Amino acid sequence: PAPADCTTMEPLLAPNQASAGKAKAAMGALPLVAGVLVGVPLVGSEIETRTATIAWSLGPSRRRWLIVRLAILGLGLAAVLALPAIAANVLEVQRPPNYDPASATFVDYGLRGPVVVARGLSVFAIAVLCGLVVGRQLPALIVAGLLAIVLWNGLTMLSESGWPTAETFTPRADQFYLQTGGSVGASLSKDAPAAIVGIPGERLAFVEPRELVVLGGLTVVLLGAAVVGIERRRPL
Repeated sequence: PAPADCTTMEPLLAPNQASAGKAKAAMGALPLVAGVLVGVPLVGSEIETRTATIAWSLGPSRRRWLIVRLAILGLGLAAVLALPAIAANVLEVQRPPNYDPASATFVDYGLRGPVVVARGLSVFAIAVLCGLVVGRQLPALIVAGLLAIVLWNGLTMLSESGWPTAETFTPRADQFYLQTGGSVGASLSKDAPAAIVGIPGERLAFVEPRELVVLGGLTVVLLGAAVVGIERRRPL
């Protein structure tokens, strides 16, 4: 039977769980929306409104003009995304009782912590390059959004592949794991099977740094391509 304390706490935990679910759903879209809306107008608005020639002539070179704005907006975007990313990490610990973060690496993975900032910056880089190449804000917004979704699907596949390989182990009632063929961050109930094929959550701590490196490299490459390409871009 459930202890009396559990019965008393249930009315308090239920609203928290419901509110946390809505907040985490919003965190899924925040990096994409923020990165696209900040990145596309950086160059795309100048080209579309035919003010690029004037804007680019204000500085010593187009590249310096772009680099300064990339630094300002990129750092600003990272700071803005860092606040909800940290808050989501704190909120995650408050959701289920007896939560053990050490064994729950993949619970709400990608919706909290530094991955949120890294994904937002990678979308920002995609959006800047799309705005530069397309030169029209609305089409560039659509293209950048589609490319970001493709990127995130690839990252999901990456997080579920590679070392360590799945193994058969006896789960604990409070253990989080990545089950083979299942969803990331599933938790076991009291009716869990005696043995499952999967990867314990605590062994997957290497996946987050791996994604950060991949996203960081991609961001640098895309922004570098934009810096190089702006010299060849003709204003409309």
